[in-house]
Amino acid sequence: MWISLVVLAFSSFTAVISELISWFAVYRTQGFKDKMTYYQKVKRRVDTMKKSDKALSSSKKSNYREKQINKETEELDQIAQSLQMYKMFSGLIHMVVMFIFNGIFNVLFEGVVVAHLPFEPIKFVQWLSHRGLMGDDTTECCNTFLYFLSSFSIRANIQRIMGLSVEIPSWSGQIRTPTVPGML
Repeated sequence: MWISLVVLAFSSFTAVISELISWFAVYRTQGFKDKMTYYQKVKRRVDTMKKSDKALSSSKKSNYREKQINKETEELDQIAQSLQMYKMFSGLIHMVVMFIFNGIFNVLFEGVVVAHLPFEPIKFVQWLSHRGLMGDDTTECCNTFLYFLSSFSIRANIQRIMGLSVEIPSWSGQIRTPTVPGML
């Protein structure tokens, strides 16, 4: 079906546009570049400290060295957390662009079957894939379902092609919740 190809082309276009906007707004900023280079510098420092620590025998390890490694690891976690804020902002930009283009796309293909699924999906997926379509054939797929699926899968590939696939580490710190005395 040519309509499926139009949906795939449109989602590719949307992914390129959102990644370009993310590059202009996030990845090319001096703050992001500085934090990323500082993260890499601290990561190398922690890796060399851990390698040299493994080379020493366990009896020669000092508490000072362990504290120093822990301090550097905590600093690494803090930098990773601040880098996650940049990644979250990029995701927010992508979401806004997707919803804007999806609104335009829904006007063009409202109620039109764009693809047929090769299986009958479960109820939750049926609700998503058959949204806005008339009839009872649950293997029919609406434009929104195909658009979102293809957009998310195409975005990762577009990031790799454009060189925007920045490996930002996940924050390994634990979220601490305050405890109230006398409460469970």
